[in-house]
Amino acid sequence: MRDEQQPLRRIFSRRAWHGPSAEFPAHLENAFRERYNEVNAPLAHSGLLMGVFILLAFYFWDIVIDVAQSTKTLMIRIAGAILMLAVIYLPGQFGVRYFQQFFAFTIATVGLGVILIIAIVKDGLNVGLSGVMIVLTFNFGFLRLLFFPSLIAGAAICAGYNLAAAAAGMETARIVANNFFLVSTFVAGAAVTYRLERLTRDQFLAERELLGRQDQLARQAQNDARYLSWLRQLAQFLRHEVRHPVAQISSSIEIAQLMSEGNERVVPHLASAALSNQQVWNLIERASQATDGEAFVRRFEPRVADLEALIVDQVKAFQQSNSGVEFRLESDGPITCRFDETQIKEALSNLLDNATSFANDGSTVEITLKVKGATAVVQVSNHGPTLGGDGEELFGPFVSTRASPPGSHRGLGLYLVRLIAEQHGGSSTIANRPNGLGVTATITLPLWN
Repeated sequence: MRDEQQPLRRIFSRRAWHGPSAEFPAHLENAFRERYNEVNAPLAHSGLLMGVFILLAFYFWDIVIDVAQSTKTLMIRIAGAILMLAVIYLPGQFGVRYFQQFFAFTIATVGLGVILIIAIVKDGLNVGLSGVMIVLTFNFGFLRLLFFPSLIAGAAICAGYNLAAAAAGMETARIVANNFFLVSTFVAGAAVTYRLERLTRDQFLAERELLGRQDQLARQAQNDARYLSWLRQLAQFLRHEVRHPVAQISSSIEIAQLMSEGNERVVPHLASAALSNQQVWNLIERASQATDGEAFVRRFEPRVADLEALIVDQVKAFQQSNSGVEFRLESDGPITCRFDETQIKEALSNLLDNATSFANDGSTVEITLKVKGATAVVQVSNHGPTLGGDGEELFGPFVSTRASPPGSHRGLGLYLVRLIAEQHGGSSTIANRPNGLGVTATITLPLWN
């Protein structure tokens, strides 16, 4: 797979001249030719059909130049037109498969026919040179031939003209002079065909790489869907399947405590068992909530909205439910982002809840919304105790600094904040305020342009 998906820097790197297929993976050559023929055969058919019209229309040129030979030239033109029409109407897949061979042979034959025409008419090898150049233009452009087939056909046409000129006794100086135009057309056309094939091959490799990445993304999406389903099932299992045996253990411990009243040797052990059982249940609840949180974040449904309006609503709601703390919002104004409203509300609610629960009574929780570069920055700061260690540790699951009984807080608030921020392409941090009088938590989200 790695050979098929070369990095673009290798595809477009400078290479020694070994033809358009230099460094092209050999095992992809047939696939490239099939794809190239399939895409370009319809265009080549249109080009050849136009060539039929031009070839026949130039019969009037024959009449003007040499009416005496016009019957012979008409027969040659009709034969060339029949050959081109026959190639155009070859059976579908057969014609596409051998598109390069048939079209190269046809244009070379028609070119030699045109050379025969100008060799027949009076002074045609001089005045009819432009007709040969038109054929070369079709060979290198309109017929969508690859470099080497067009090069061979073009060389045959140029060689045919020079042989005809030499057989007609044309002066060497005149042959050389005419070849300035002929060779210039040949070289320019070959250069264009060469470059187009190189670009087409590069595009083919880039498309294969893109398809490979799309397949990887599709497989990743399937894996994520299965993982999300597994998380939901795990949460249900922890809540429903484990709840019953834990409740039975708790009931058995209570019965044993009632039956062992007065037995001082047993009471401490039963109390320890009861505490351990409660801790097990708390762990189950915390793990269940963690899986719920993972599943919640993965249900990502963003839309373009005003981030300021959402924050204003959240701050108002917290102000109404928390009488001991003031809230102050400073904003740069309406800021448009693309986000999942439910998830951002959850993240802001967790930050505001943390800031409020640790804030000093009567203090103010400060919320700021600013634009910094291509991101919107939301900061929530309080006045209260500072962090005693590395703030990054607080974004891990089941981490809490609250001095409360085990299990009363799950330690998932900042963990969800980090998951939500990263799901939106942003980030989250927490650190002590520069003045040492509290803590500032920050979320950044990319702006919507």
